[in-house]
Amino acid sequence: MVLAGGTTTHCGFRIDGITGPDEYSAVADNNVYTNLMAQHNLPCAADAAKRHPDRARLLGIDAEKIAAWRAAVRSMATC
Repeated sequence: MVLAGGTTTHCGFRIDGITGPDEYSAVADNNVYTNLMAQHNLPCAADAAKRHPDRARLLGIDAEKIAAWRAAVRSMATC
């Protein structure tokens, strides 16, 4: 599975190439803080898209993308 900024590997879903909460460190891969925040926020985004399908459609969010978000949460690498 590929989502913007993330990929699935044998270790689970990872978010690579981001700046984590420590803005003094440049680009980090698989930052546990960022992954945990995504694990918390992606289900909220998926639920909001389900509650507001017309707005979600305007943003290009479809059932496939919502399913990908939920799959990313289930396999998020947090170690």
